[in-house]
Amino acid sequence: MKPRRPKAWLGYLWFIVALFVAVMLNGVVRPLMAHWLGGERVERGASSRGGDVYWVFDAATQREHPVATTFLGWSHGQIGLVTLAVILVCGVGGWIVGAVTKAAKP
Repeated sequence: MKPRRPKAWLGYLWFIVALFVAVMLNGVVRPLMAHWLGGERVERGASSRGGDVYWVFDAATQREHPVATTFLGWSHGQIGLVTLAVILVCGVGGWIVGAVTKAAKP
């Protein structure tokens, strides 16, 4: 009997998880963090899908929370590009691992 192949959608699970994390960051986590830190929302550009959003903070908040304010200073577009880069790296890495393990089998 042939071994069963996992369902096709399981191969794309990493892709779905990465997109979910990016959407949750841009839609929920980052706005809440900015609200708690007292950031001022800046929206650049106008399109049918909305503008690119980031937050700015006063100098005292930036000194107290340098990592958080830097992260919130990135725009939604930058978060999206980082997500796409992670997806690309994971996809190419998975492809390489699969090719190497397939080539190593006798």
